[in-house]
Amino acid sequence: VVFDDGSKTAVLLDDNYNTTMDVSGKTLYVMNTLNVAGVYLIWDRPVGDYTITVGDLRDTCDEWVDRKICGTEIIHQYVDLRYQGKWIAIRMPEDAVLCDVYFLDFGELPEWVQVWQEPYETADMLFIPTHADDELLFFGGAIPTYAGELGYKVQIAYMTNHWKERYRPHELLNGLWTCGETAYPVIGPFTDIYSDSLAHAKTLYDEEEVIGFMVELIRRFKPYVILGHDIN
Repeated sequence: VVFDDGSKTAVLLDDNYNTTMDVSGKTLYVMNTLNVAGVYLIWDRPVGDYTITVGDLRDTCDEWVDRKICGTEIIHQYVDLRYQGKWIAIRMPEDAVLCDVYFLDFGELPEWVQVWQEPYETADMLFIPTHADDELLFFGGAIPTYAGELGYKVQIAYMTNHWKERYRPHELLNGLWTCGETAYPVIGPFTDIYSDSLAHAKTLYDEEEVIGFMVELIRRFKPYVILGHDIN
């Protein structure tokens, strides 16, 4: 596993979300001697378009036999390669920070590999937690029951985001995946700021913008049931 510019790859192979690497514009080459069937990328935050290519000669573009174009909001992303070649090249997007990368063999994927689907077009239930972990602390067993056990289309939409706290977005996804959720959550545009009362919260956020965000969610997912926080 080598970068085209000679950069060290150790921090990407340490199974630690807190160690990251700026990979903007780099190409990561993997000599495919282990029958790699898929690549699991843990991004620090959403990235733009990038390419994963499989070929027989590392430095001769004419020899590439497959190319996949990928661009997504999903920061835990599994890419099924499907084809075999002697080399795999991951051409990283601009302004990209990567936490970890895993190379998976053929066969059943390990349970810790999260194969997220895009958010539902319409949902049976829409859960609107204020921020990450509220859906687990305050909504009880609702997500594992309705999403995990009963298989309803349960869409999670967080009002706030945690991009300033490196580990929290990964913790958020790990919790949802453990509960049986497979549709990627909506991450709201509002930065998470601590507040101990509704009156104080209204001084931190524009109430009309928050209402607009909620209306947009309802119109987008058209849920039969909405679950949110009690005002108290």
